[in-house]
Amino acid sequence: MKARQRARARRRNYRVFIVEDDANLTAHLADVLRLEGCAVVTAVDGLHALQFLTEGFRPDVILLDMHMDGADGWDFFSSLGQLELQVPVVVMTGDPDAAKCAEDVGAVSYLKKPFETDQFLHVLDEAVRPSSSTA
Repeated sequence: MKARQRARARRRNYRVFIVEDDANLTAHLADVLRLEGCAVVTAVDGLHALQFLTEGFRPDVILLDMHMDGADGWDFFSSLGQLELQVPVVVMTGDPDAAKCAEDVGAVSYLKKPFETDQFLHVLDEAVRPSSSTA
């Protein structure tokens, strides 16, 4: 139980950016993250996500769906490199080869849809931990 409390306390400072076109999944993940104390910003596709980033939003981690209408995960990631941001990306996809999708864009990890909340929080912690050690 104490480990769970420590994890929750650590998450209170996370700024999480969810880029996902499934409104139900986005709402669920945002609710979970807010209950954990995270600040959450969402975008429905890569184009909207890039707008937030070019306007100065700096997340600690990006949760990125790969298959979206409009600008998909691959489009978003190629544009992200042009912004010269060093932000860990976790791919979330139902693609049969989720690992390949993550590898294609250089993501730090991936979640194959559907996934469990505990798995989601573990992957989130692992993605953010290296960059939050200096905070």
